[in-house]
Amino acid sequence: MQPLTIIEYVSETEYTILQGGEPEPGLYNENGLTDEEQAALDERNKKIEEMYPGLSHFSDDSFPSPVPGMKVHYDQLGGIIRIEMPEEGEP
Repeated sequence: MQPLTIIEYVSETEYTILQGGEPEPGLYNENGLTDEEQAALDERNKKIEEMYPGLSHFSDDSFPSPVPGMKVHYDQLGGIIRIEMPEEGEP
């Protein structure tokens, strides 16, 4: 996603963009990052691995399955920073 995007799922497979947008085709790599952002992330991850050997990174399995009403917030690099689950009783 583009930086600072917020989406809300309307079903298990469809979502509405509340803020921001989809990444521009061709501008981002398979991770959704520009070349500069990927280089910065790789460098950061390398430093973290040096400081904390064996530290596991988040994977898609770390995140809950989408449900209607779930909101996903993306950071300035387009990575997920917060997931809000719907309150009990919300549609």
